[in-house]
Amino acid sequence: MPTHTPEEIKSVTSTFDFSGTLTVNLDIQPIMKRALGREVKTPEDYVHAAALIATKYRFAAFAGWPFQLEWMKKYLTTEYPKKQMVVNFPYGTDPLEVALEQMKWGLDRGAEEIDSVIPVQFAQAGDFAAIEKYAATLQDAARPYGVQVKSIIRVADLMRTEDELRTYATIIATSKAVAAAGGAFVKTCTGWNDGKATSRIIAAIKEAVAGTDTMVKASGGISCIGDGLVLLAAGADRLAGRWTVVAELEALGVAGAGFDF
Repeated sequence: MPTHTPEEIKSVTSTFDFSGTLTVNLDIQPIMKRALGREVKTPEDYVHAAALIATKYRFAAFAGWPFQLEWMKKYLTTEYPKKQMVVNFPYGTDPLEVALEQMKWGLDRGAEEIDSVIPVQFAQAGDFAAIEKYAATLQDAARPYGVQVKSIIRVADLMRTEDELRTYATIIATSKAVAAAGGAFVKTCTGWNDGKATSRIIAAIKEAVAGTDTMVKASGGISCIGDGLVLLAAGADRLAGRWTVVAELEALGVAGAGFDF
C-alpha cells in the first residue's frame, strides 16, 4: 500500500464528498457493520453507518437522496460533513421546473449543498444557452439559502464520439456555460457509470472556468487516496470517491494516528 503523509491524506479527506446514494452491497457491508457495530438492516441503518464514517474522517460532505435527508439531519450533527442532496439525479432527465421544485424542497428542509445533473442532451446538441439557463436558475434559487450548487456534466455522455477535439470542445463549452451562470462547481460525473475524472479532463475544466468563482469537483474512478492527490494536483477543488477510499483509510489506521480530521 502506498505511503502518504498526514498532510496528503488530509488534503483528500477534507475535500471528499462521501456518497450515500449507492446500494448496500457485499463489498461495503463489512465496513458499514464495523461503523455501526451491528448488521445494517434498514435504509436508515445505511445512512447512519455512512454518516458515522463520513463524520469520523471529517469529509467535506455527505451526498444523499431526498428521501434520506431526514436521516442525514439526524445523524450528521457536526459542521462537517455538510448535508448534500442530489437533484435531477443521476440522469438529468427532469424538466427544469421539476428539478427546481425538488431542490427547493430540500433547501427548505435543511440541505446544505446541492448536486444537480445538467441535462446532457443540451450539451450534445450544442445548446449551451440552455445549460447556462438551467445552471443559473438553480444557483440563483439556492443563493438566498447560502447554498452552493454543483452542476454535474456526465462527461462520459459527452465523450460518446470518435472526434476527440469535439469532445473536449463540448466539455469546455459546457463548463464555461456553468461558470457564466454563476454556478459554484462543475462536477465531472455522478459516479453511476457515467465516466471517470482524469487529469486531462480536470485541467480542461479548470482552464475553462479560470477567472470566475466556479470551482471543479472531480468524480468518477477515484478509488484511492493516490487518485485523489493526482486530481487535486490537476486542479480539482473537491473530490467524490468510492468506498475503497474508506477501506484504505481504515487500513492506514488513520483514526488512531492522531490526525486532526
